[in-house]
Amino acid sequence: MKKVIFLFVTLCSLNLTSCIVDGGRDGRDGRDGKDGVDGFAQWDVHTMTIQSEKWGLEDNDPKQPYFYYDYEDPQLTRTIVENGNLVITCQYENELGKLVYAPLPAVRHHTNGTEFWTETFDYEYRFDDERKAGIISFTTTYSDFKVSTPPGDLVLKITYNW
Repeated sequence: MKKVIFLFVTLCSLNLTSCIVDGGRDGRDGRDGKDGVDGFAQWDVHTMTIQSEKWGLEDNDPKQPYFYYDYEDPQLTRTIVENGNLVITCQYENELGKLVYAPLPAVRHHTNGTEFWTETFDYEYRFDDERKAGIISFTTTYSDFKVSTPPGDLVLKITYNW
């Protein structure tokens, strides 16, 4: 009998102390932000492909060779470099044959059946005062540091925020 009374009291108290409040306030509205034209709410997206033959090889340090590609980007302005952001993703087919995007830096693992290695894609960007243009420098390194074969074609999606 004590258990029945305890259960009844517990259920009644839970019912009377509900966490839901009808008509509760959401809080005050914040200040209005700047519109996209004068503020920091602009963005743009475009795709590009780095073709396999365009990769350069930097092997001055034989212990750390890497492939690179410098892209002079007309959309990358000083404003974006100093006050904005770039997000770059690479597009490839995964092991299921599905088209996917991976944000850079992207690390991909490979095997040819007997050897295993890792391929790392990365980037950095700057505004070049001499060229009066934005430059995005892409790099590819391999875990085994073999550079006999350059990376294949790389399809990239670049998102600019400023």
